[in-house]
Amino acid sequence: MEIVYRLLITGDLSAYRRVRLECLKAHPENFGSTFEEESVGDSLFLDKLLAKKTTNEFLMGAFYEEELIGICGFRQEGRQKTDHRGEIVQMYVRSSLSGKGIGAQLLVNALRKAFHNPAIDQVTLGVVAVNGGAVTLYKNLGFVQYGRLENSFKQNGSGWPQLLMVLTRERFSEN
Repeated sequence: MEIVYRLLITGDLSAYRRVRLECLKAHPENFGSTFEEESVGDSLFLDKLLAKKTTNEFLMGAFYEEELIGICGFRQEGRQKTDHRGEIVQMYVRSSLSGKGIGAQLLVNALRKAFHNPAIDQVTLGVVAVNGGAVTLYKNLGFVQYGRLENSFKQNGSGWPQLLMVLTRERFSEN
């Protein structure tokens, strides 16, 4: 199975929207946005990143037979005192392809690009605590937990805690 990993571009917009809405519908507990919120608008939260050619914000994609099957976003903090940090957002690989290392390689590619920016010293992310596969992946890549936010996401009377994790440039270099 040959997977191609690359930055998403403007021409990938419809494929990105399809995968983004798919992940929100299939795994609503894992994301802060809802399918209902994002499916009604003219654009999705990170649509604008597809047209950018910067290292401070981007969307990475995983493709199998030219079909987008995974996404991983990165956003650098914008303020002067925090621009040494960035955040992984919207990490998702189709459930039917889980366990094949696609998510790990997608994330590694995104992290390489993020840390290619000399300003970035830390990359953070939030992961729902019950998403064991994702938590294991992040720990295996060197992320360490620095916090836990109970009821980070709430919907229909249910709440999910989120683990807050960080990876430093030095820890990533060790991988």
